[in-house]
Amino acid sequence: MNKSPENTRVLLVGSNSFNLFNYYQLIQGKVSHIQVVCARKTGYCTQIDGVKYVNASYRKAWLLFKDIKILKQVIQETKPDVIHIHQIVLLAALMIFANRETKIPVIVTAWGSDMLINPRRSWILKKVVQYVLHRANIFTANSAFLEKNMRFYAKKEITIERCHYGIDMKDDKTEKENMIFSNRQLYPLYRIDSIIRNFYQFHQKHPEWTLVIAAEGSEKQNLQILVHHLNLQLNVKFVGWLSNEENIRYYCKSKIWVSVPKSDSTAVSLLEAMYYGAIPVVYDLPASQEWITDGVNGIVVSNLEEDFLERALRVDAARCATINREKVMTEASKELNREKFLQLYQQLIQENAVTSQ
Repeated sequence: MNKSPENTRVLLVGSNSFNLFNYYQLIQGKVSHIQVVCARKTGYCTQIDGVKYVNASYRKAWLLFKDIKILKQVIQETKPDVIHIHQIVLLAALMIFANRETKIPVIVTAWGSDMLINPRRSWILKKVVQYVLHRANIFTANSAFLEKNMRFYAKKEITIERCHYGIDMKDDKTEKENMIFSNRQLYPLYRIDSIIRNFYQFHQKHPEWTLVIAAEGSEKQNLQILVHHLNLQLNVKFVGWLSNEENIRYYCKSKIWVSVPKSDSTAVSLLEAMYYGAIPVVYDLPASQEWITDGVNGIVVSNLEEDFLERALRVDAARCATINREKVMTEASKELNREKFLQLYQQLIQENAVTSQ
């Protein structure tokens, strides 16, 4: 069965997140129909018409049978050619279970937390991960380290393709300022407090610099208290959630971008910072090392007590920007990765047609 992308119907499943919304926009207009199913009613995907919602919550286990019924109904109504699940969590398992009779081909895009955090939190989460890894047709991962962990938990041969969500590559002539940008979410995982404390040391030598902290999260109030305690109110700005255009503007203005999470795969924000010429300061994680060589095209932090922001000033900014832009253009453009995903859809549809004969 040869089905062109523009005639393909896709059932898109995942958390109500920026990543899912970003992917929806990536393939919108390139396939004939997209039906989105989300696990909660608040988030970026509320902007999409016709979104279906399920609970998919461990805390409301009595609603899981209702969720499965809704998912079966969505499959019957949508008649998708492909089901594309983002994030290996409970909703992914429910979707695969609901599809066990219809047997629509399933592609699963894993997130870093799916493999690097969740399976270690409880045996239930580990079982969910293994259930999905054993039953989907094909998987995508955005780093070699994430792929390695997927194979470890699968304990069987699975097909994994390297794909990214891709980033917007816009021309922007904004001049750099003495600014450091951090736009990871304000949760303990991302250790924004360590960035603020390091900036405090940095600020003693460079009082003219500013630290801009974007996004939101449970730690925001504590972080604001820390800033006040360190008397940095004039030099640290909390700007909340940013639009894509605002994010790009801050990347372009910032000389340094910093992210030091406890665990991570390849972050879209890292690729964006690289493309727009901010010197990346990243924590010493396997996925980060796939992109950044310490002292060459960024800084790799192995000790949060070191003065890593000061070290960033020793990097040749012009050489760093040239290396990083070329690397991102070669591997992480939206056009390139959109084509990868669309080709995977066609591959699955053709394989499913052969199997069904």
